[in-house]
Amino acid sequence: MKAIKFTCKEIKPIEIENTLEALQREEGGYIECVNLGDNYILICDEEGKLKALNTITLMLRNKKGQLEEIVGDCLILKVAKNGDFKGLNETEIEYFMNNPKLRIARCLDV
Repeated sequence: MKAIKFTCKEIKPIEIENTLEALQREEGGYIECVNLGDNYILICDEEGKLKALNTITLMLRNKKGQLEEIVGDCLILKVAKNGDFKGLNETEIEYFMNNPKLRIARCLDV
């Protein structure tokens, strides 16, 4: 399936197998899913902060309007109605690649 991968240095489309093991391999351990709305999810390393990864890749606003740090690499995928992960289509990839609201945060020491 197609996904968008955010790192501190770049945003790029990737092809990834639709398995928990493949997602964990891509993220480096346990994964955490963050609901972005409209059936989109952000998948990140659940233990990114605990592992003391030294980069903040994204900053997201939570429902209370507070900024949340996403530490380490992350992926954006969709969720199907049955709850399974689903790849992005070309239009969605283009949207996430060019959306100014999803600019990569500078690599910051945390």
